[in-house]
Amino acid sequence: MYDAVAKVNDLLAVLEQETKLDQLLDQLDIKRLQPMHKTFVAEYVTVMRPVRTALDVLQGDKVVGLGYLVPTLTVVKNRLKECSQTLRVCKPLAVALQTAVNTRFSEMMELNAQLAAVVNPMFKLDWVDDATAKVTLTQLLKNHTKHRHLQHQFRLPLH
Repeated sequence: MYDAVAKVNDLLAVLEQETKLDQLLDQLDIKRLQPMHKTFVAEYVTVMRPVRTALDVLQGDKVVGLGYLVPTLTVVKNRLKECSQTLRVCKPLAVALQTAVNTRFSEMMELNAQLAAVVNPMFKLDWVDDATAKVTLTQLLKNHTKHRHLQHQFRLPLH
C-alpha cells in the first residue's frame, strides 16, 4: 500500500504528471483528488516512510539480529516525532505509530537489546543521542564484559 501511495505522491509532485492523472481520473469517471486529499497523500508518505524502511531492515534475511532492533526503532521513533511537528492531516497517524512502537516494543528495548546494538559494528553508539545514555551504556558494557570474563576465568555458571 505504501508503494502505491508513494507512486501517487510522485505523480502529484510533477505538474505535468498531475495533469495526466487528472485526465485519467476524468476518463475513468472517478472524482479528482481534492487539495486535502493531496495533502493527505504527501503526509502519509512522510509518516510511513520510516516505518516501511524499518520493516525492510528488520525483515532482512542476511544481516539482521537483535543488534538491529533498538537502533532501528530509535530512528523510527525520532523520525515520527520530527515529522509530526509539521503535519496537518496525518498527525494522529504519526502519534498512533509512536504509541504503538512504544507499547509493542517496550519490553524488547531492555538492556540486552541495547548492548547488542552497542556491540554491533554497524551501529555502535551512533543511534544514542543522549550523552549521558552513551556513558551509561559504555559503562554497563564494560561491567558486563568484565563480569563475563570473571565467570569464564573461574568457570562460574552463567545466569
